[in-house]
Formats: sequence, C-alpha cells, structure tokens
Amino acid sequence: MFQGLKTKTITLSGNVITVSEASNSMAEDRGDIVAELMLYNDSLKGKAPKKGQPKRRSNLLINVYSALKACSTGDLPTTPEEFNEQMKDEDIQTWLDLAHEMNPHWFKWMDDAEKILTEAEQKTEKKKKGSTTQK
Repeated sequence: MFQGLKTKTITLSGNVITVSEASNSMAEDRGDIVAELMLYNDSLKGKAPKKGQPKRRSNLLINVYSALKACSTGDLPTTPEEFNEQMKDEDIQTWLDLAHEMNPHWFKWMDDAEKILTEAEQKTEKKKKGSTTQK
C-alpha cells in the first residue's frame, strides 16, 4: 500500500500505527470518509440520533479523524467516537503531529492556527509593553 512512500510507525495507546505520505488514492479515501460522516450529520439535522447511534460530529473531529485514518494503517479506531473516547489526548497529538509532518498540505489549517495564535500573543505583548512605558 505504501510502496515508494515515506512511512513512520508509532505505538499509541497500545496500538501500532503506520503513518504514510499521502497518495492520490489516500486523498480519495479521505474524501470518502468525510462525505460519509457529513451525510450522517445531515441525516440528523433537527433530529436526535436513534438509540445506540452517535450524535452529530463536529467538523473539526471529522476533518482530523478522516485525515489521520486515510494516511494511516494498523490498529486504527474505526469511528470518530472510538478515536475521541478511547485514545489519550497526548497520543492523539503525537499521531496528529506525525501525520502533519508527513502530509503538511492536509494539515495547513494547523499552521494557519499557529500563526494566528503567535500574532495574537505578539500583539498582547506589545500592548503590555506599551502600557508599562506610559506609566
């Protein structure tokens, strides 16, 4: 499946997961996963889920889960709920960081968010320095 692509293998929450550079077929898989999850969300508009079914999933959860699942193999969570509920936060972050490293184009939003936070911190620091020099 990963022939000719860079891969790295990690163990998270006892699960062995191999993360790969994305291929065209993985990008298609990611799109299919997103579409399936969004269709489910659309089916719940204005309704409560049936007993035993998950509630609406956030767009962030859908986008993170679909990207991680599409570029990874191994003992993966089979649903966003398993991913969110059964994995430790630090393991999710480790997996997300590795997938981001291997496929930065899929996680550009992370870079954008980091840039916004850095700019906000710099503005806050400038305001603090400005208020202390005015005293």
